[in-house]
Amino acid sequence: MISYDQSSGSRWVWLVAGVALLGCATAAWWWYGSSQSADPAAPSEVASTPAAGPVVNLATPPAEGPDGRPTDFTQQEWSSLKEAVGNKPDGAKELKRITAYLRYQRGFEQWQALQDTSKTAERHALAQQLLDQLPERLSNMEMTMGESLLICGVLLTDLEPDENLRTQKMEGCKTKLEQLAPKLDSEQALRDAECRTEFLRRQAAIVAEYQAQPEAQRNQTKFEQDIEAARRSVYDSPTCGR
Repeated sequence: MISYDQSSGSRWVWLVAGVALLGCATAAWWWYGSSQSADPAAPSEVASTPAAGPVVNLATPPAEGPDGRPTDFTQQEWSSLKEAVGNKPDGAKELKRITAYLRYQRGFEQWQALQDTSKTAERHALAQQLLDQLPERLSNMEMTMGESLLICGVLLTDLEPDENLRTQKMEGCKTKLEQLAPKLDSEQALRDAECRTEFLRRQAAIVAEYQAQPEAQRNQTKFEQDIEAARRSVYDSPTCGR
C-alpha cells in the first residue's frame, strides 16, 4: 500500500519520482519546445513553465486532419513519426499509441507543475483524466505494474484528502490495474513484456530529443536510424534476443 502524508511537502518528491519513472521530463522538452514561438529565448522559458500554457485535455482527443494528423502535432512532426513507424505492418496503430503516450506524458508533467499554482480545479481535473487513462498505459505495456501503482498513488493523494477514502480508492485502482494488466503466464512472456516496455521508453526519448531540436537542425534520416538502433539494442541484447 502506498500512503502519503498530505501535511508534508515531501509528498511532492514522489511526483518527481513518478515523472522520472515515466520519462515525462524528457518528453516535455519536445512538447513545450515544439509549441514555442519564433523568439530564440522561447524554448527555455516555455519548457520551464509548463503550467503557463492551456491545461491539457486528455478526455477529448484533438481533431485529426485528412491525413490523420492530430492538431497538436505539426506537419513536420507528423511526417517524421510516419516515416519512422507509420510504414510498419502495425504502423497506423503504433502512430495512435505513441501520440497518446506522449500526450499523457505531457499531461503528467503539466499536472505536476500546477501543484504550485492557484489552479486547483484545473489540476484536479487533469489528475482525474490521468487516472482514467492509467489502465490503457499499463495494458499497452508503456509502464510496469509497480510504476502504475505509484502513479495511481500520487494522483489519488492529490484528488482525495480523506485518508480512509483514499485507501479504498487505492485498493480499487490496484484491483482494476491487476485485471487489465497483460496476462504473463511464462518467464518468456514476462521477458517479452519487459523488453517491449524498454523499447517504448527509448523510442519516446528519441522522439522527444528529435522534436526538441530547431527544425533546421532536425535530421530525418538520423531520427529513423536512431529508432531502428534502439530496436536492435533492445531486441538483440542477451536478455531480449530472439
